[in-house]
Amino acid sequence: MTARTATLPFPWAMPLLVLALIALGLLFVQSSTAGTRLDGLEGRQLQMVLASLPILVAFAAFGHRRLARHAWLLYATGLLALVAVLFFGVNSNGARRWFMGPLGFLIQPSEVMKPLLVLALARWLQFREAPERLRDLAVPLLLVALPAAL
Repeated sequence: MTARTATLPFPWAMPLLVLALIALGLLFVQSSTAGTRLDGLEGRQLQMVLASLPILVAFAAFGHRRLARHAWLLYATGLLALVAVLFFGVNSNGARRWFMGPLGFLIQPSEVMKPLLVLALARWLQFREAPERLRDLAVPLLLVALPAAL
């Protein structure tokens, strides 16, 4: 008997739900800022969504298994970005948490680090038994503590 790979139909529900959430978020931003000094903020929010779509598509095309193989490199890169923002970050509203990105967008490395942390934790826990002692959690706690401290 030969192994055949089944071609599954594209799961349209996920991108449609994402688009619905984006639309709902834009509606909420528009309705909560209308008539205030922040009127029109939904346009900037839409620009951010459109700017991030190529990144989303690239990560989806890259595949979760390949992402998992590179979890440690991505995590280390995220940590380096958190350290670099301390020295090269832009001050905004009294805090140095952002880099100036392309087209004048501010990029916040801590937001990028969140999914990278989840990826690193998943990679660490992937081949391990459920922790039974507190010391079994030392590495996962360290993985969380490093970006939290930065």
